[in-house]
Amino acid sequence: MIYLSIHWEVFDMAAGQTIAHAPRSLGLTEKDGFFLIEVVGEFNYSSVSGFYRLIQHVLTSRPWLPVVVNLIDVTILDGNGLGALVGGLKKVRPKGGDICLIVPPNLRRIFEITGLDRLFYLLETEEEIPQYLENRRRIG
Repeated sequence: MIYLSIHWEVFDMAAGQTIAHAPRSLGLTEKDGFFLIEVVGEFNYSSVSGFYRLIQHVLTSRPWLPVVVNLIDVTILDGNGLGALVGGLKKVRPKGGDICLIVPPNLRRIFEITGLDRLFYLLETEEEIPQYLENRRRIG
């Protein structure tokens, strides 16, 4: 497993203390027939470079395998995070790969409003991954 961890703090200079913590992490695991990227915390401008590093690893190892990105534990998803997902998809599709997303209900509306639900295959839980892989095998 490749694991990137970022810990961000807001420090109040006047009070001389930390007032907020926002841990973020990205993990990549190769499973049986696919890669799993797990995103925890904020998926924004400060974590997209780590996401692209994981996609680069996929491209240099087994680019034809699908990538499942688990967004269940994402607390903030902004345009930079959405752009990274689209950018990752643009990198893996020409190599025969694909990106599928596990999206919690509170983030699903973002994908519907932006039309990205038509670009990505959206799952609700990890238990749906085998069905996604089976559908991909039948189509591909």
